[in-house]
Amino acid sequence: MGSIFIPSMKMEKIGDAGDFCKVVHYTHSNPVHQGFTKQIADWPHSSYKIFLSKSPTKLERDYVLDAFGRLDAFIKYHKQPIV
Repeated sequence: MGSIFIPSMKMEKIGDAGDFCKVVHYTHSNPVHQGFTKQIADWPHSSYKIFLSKSPTKLERDYVLDAFGRLDAFIKYHKQPIV
């Protein structure tokens, strides 16, 4: 049993920047929501801290931060609980 053997995933088209921000936020916040860690930045498998850094990455950092309205807005958005 488990999600490997029982598909539980749904696909939905991301319609706009607001939807995109919700998906990114959900992805980063889910370990906290599920009780695996207390803070988003504490989850070792997250890309969250990469968006806060200036280190080289293959992630589209500028694209994501622009969707949120830059770094300060990204951080503020991630302080909200998952909706």
